Amino acid sequence: MLPIHAFLADVSCPPGVSAADRFAEVGGLFIGWVEGAFTEESPEFVLPDGGTVEPVPGHIIGVQSDCLAPALERYCLTWQQPWLYPGSELVQEYAVARADDRLSASVVWRLASDGPLPAEFAEPIRPDILDRLLPFTLEPLADARHPLDGLARLDCGGAFQRVEAALDDQRAEREQERAAFCAEVEKENRELAAEREELRVELDDLHETVFEQRSQLLALGGKKCRGTQATGEEWVPETVVDAAERAKAEFPQELLFLKSADESAADSPYQNPQRVYALLHALGDIARRWRTNALNMEWFEAFQKADPQFVYKPHLSQTTASNNWEDYAFQYGGVRRLFEPHVSLGKSFDPKKCLSVHWYRDEDAKKVVVGWCGRHLPNTKT
Repeated sequence: MLPIHAFLADVSCPPGVSAADRFAEVGGLFIGWVEGAFTEESPEFVLPDGGTVEPVPGHIIGVQSDCLAPALERYCLTWQQPWLYPGSELVQEYAVARADDRLSASVVWRLASDGPLPAEFAEPIRPDILDRLLPFTLEPLADARHPLDGLARLDCGGAFQRVEAALDDQRAEREQERAAFCAEVEKENRELAAEREELRVELDDLHETVFEQRSQLLALGGKKCRGTQATGEEWVPETVVDAAERAKAEFPQELLFLKSADESAADSPYQNPQRVYALLHALGDIARRWRTNALNMEWFEAFQKADPQFVYKPHLSQTTASNNWEDYAFQYGGVRRLFEPHVSLGKSFDPKKCLSVHWYRDEDAKKVVVGWCGRHLPNTKT
């Protein structure tokens, strides 16, 4: 991109007058000529073949405005339009800064082209109208890196430097505020997460207490708890595997445990296997009634009747199903399927106090296929 012409104006600016208004005043003819899309008052340019042409209208491609304080402001505007030579365009860049009663204004014309420019365009083009701004023009400049940078270095009035320094201070202050805010939010999140986990543990303990008291009430009422043998002796599983094996034996036609279910049960450190057996027994009993068309209620209601703490969920959340699909998918019938229906025990994420059972309902075989019986699988909360 070839710099065509650059100049810097350094003038006084009365208090209360904006930088944009003052620049428009001192450079009104020039700005009106450029932003007026080269109207009928625009001078014609002489082409190499002796003909004349007027550039076509352009458009604003960027505006930036900063008002840091009543005495410090800056605005930048970039204007783009096709130029005389095919495949080329002209870009005008304005930067104006005001500090107290001094105004610094820089303007750069830049010619861009898809290919090499003809020799007649190699020298800077200086429209006559620019001469009208000579009282406000200092040294013309063609900086190869970026003319506006070079113009700012010639900022005699110091407005650009003061505005840039104020912007740097403002950015640094915002960054400090942002860092402090993020640190505070992170601290609050950690505290809330710790508090939530404490509440989950307390809730798990309450669930265990309710289960034990319910079992005692059933025993006092002469009703056998699940796990009581025909002899009247109570059977208590020692591990999650024991609970799963007992459920397999009691519901061979209704429940099918995949290898993944057996492995997850063996890996689970869940501390209340009796609760696991109660859940699997409820699942087997519901599956048996569903298999024989004797359920006559929704699965959620059936689990609630078995135990109000068994909250049946037929689906995963959309986010969990999308992000953690592989964790909930198991091979069955030659197809990798999503095992969405589940019931979870415990509300914490401690595997000693939390366990989930996930299954797939085979409508054709009228069988519940258990794919997981162990640690809580990953979701949006873990």
